[in-house]
Amino acid sequence: MMDEQQVSPMQIALKWGGYAGIALIIFDLVLYVLGMKSASGGNPIQYLGFVIFIAFVVMSIKSYAESNGYMSYGQGLGTGVLTSLIAGVIVAIYSYLFMTLIAPEFMEGALDAVKDQWEAQGMSDAEIEQAEGYAGMFMTPGVLTISALLMYTVLGLVISLIASAVLKRD
Repeated sequence: MMDEQQVSPMQIALKWGGYAGIALIIFDLVLYVLGMKSASGGNPIQYLGFVIFIAFVVMSIKSYAESNGYMSYGQGLGTGVLTSLIAGVIVAIYSYLFMTLIAPEFMEGALDAVKDQWEAQGMSDAEIEQAEGYAGMFMTPGVLTISALLMYTVLGLVISLIASAVLKRD
């Protein structure tokens, strides 16, 4: 029989996934306002967002284990993946709003940065024009939003696989 005090993975994931999503949005907006958000990903400080994300996923798994006094590997994995999915949905919605309402010019800057990289690699104007057509299909707010959701979920799965093995309690 289950203890009435037991906390579900979803309760923990909603809490920590929400915190993670909000923290990532604040971090991204701070970078944008300070002019440190690079469309090319050339600013290494942007990668601190992954550290923030990892920390929240690990904290959610740890919180589940501490709240219940025990945690199987599967419960930890489920908690971490749910947390990642919730954070991913929040960040994906923000990303869509960022690219369409807050800073639509950011997408143009991203495409310009990619074109600069192609030129630096020695691509001809015809090759760049062809590649630009392909990139244009994938560099839309909708596609990038779905990509962000998938990226956070897959990254969260990997983090959860490791963290659940380390933090499980029998």
